[in-house]
Amino acid sequence: MLALHDRIFVVQQWCLLRSATAVRRSFRNRDPRYHGKNLPSLQSIRNVINHFKAHGTVTDLRKTTAANKKRQIPEEDVRSVKRLYYWKQRFSVKRASVKTGLSRYRVRKILTRIIKKKPYKPEKKQLLKESEKLRRVTQIKILLSIRDLSSKLVNTWFTDESWFTADGIAQKKDGYYWALSKDAVKPVEYQEHPIKVHVWSAISEEEEEEEEEEEEEEEEEEEEEEEEEEEEEEEEEEEEEEEEEEEEEEEEEEEEEEEEEEEEEEEEEEEEEEEEEEEEEEEEEEEEEEEEEEED
Repeated sequence: MLALHDRIFVVQQWCLLRSATAVRRSFRNRDPRYHGKNLPSLQSIRNVINHFKAHGTVTDLRKTTAANKKRQIPEEDVRSVKRLYYWKQRFSVKRASVKTGLSRYRVRKILTRIIKKKPYKPEKKQLLKESEKLRRVTQIKILLSIRDLSSKLVNTWFTDESWFTADGIAQKKDGYYWALSKDAVKPVEYQEHPIKVHVWSAISEEEEEEEEEEEEEEEEEEEEEEEEEEEEEEEEEEEEEEEEEEEEEEEEEEEEEEEEEEEEEEEEEEEEEEEEEEEEEEEEEEEEEEEEEEED
């Protein structure tokens, strides 16, 4: 919906130009923010013009309905939320909803739209002694004095460390503070020696060279291992092929022996048949001789 001064401008331009398209173009010359997608639509301009023709005004004549009254937040709810966050800034929306009996959406709406507060995360500040602060300053001065001397920097180790605490103090994920500005949120101090895990690392130029050499050595070892594995695989394949050839030769020899045995059996059978035939012939001759003798 267009603002009141924009609706007045629409009616003024329409009285002069008598065209909704020309009125829409005139917005570009009026304000640089009305360019491209920010231009009001033709339908919005026509609605303003039709409303002015029907009622003679550009103001919204709609009465406050029961639904609109429900949208208005009661003063009691606003006062209860203000009272709660006046004494304690670090109070989650969920806990405030439980304390006041309001919904989370309403509590957040009161904080952001009426009280004009925003959720901020506190900065983490280490609790240092004065002697430790002076020691850090001297170390920084020494590093700044040698930063242009490359010969010293080559032999310099750059270290970094990080602590992972187990007590959960000063958590950033759920530690929101509702305030009007970030300056109103005080830094959270924490103990110097809580229960924690320390991770430390150091880097230098020489270390990088050593790492490169180690990586090259590892790559060479991997290549040698791969070559050895390939050779072993080739040897295994050759052995398998030799075994297969030997098996084939044995099978061929067995087949040849079987063929020879079959041939021998056939020869024996033939010999037996020949003997039987000879015996039959002899018997026939004897019978013929006996018959001749009987006839005589």
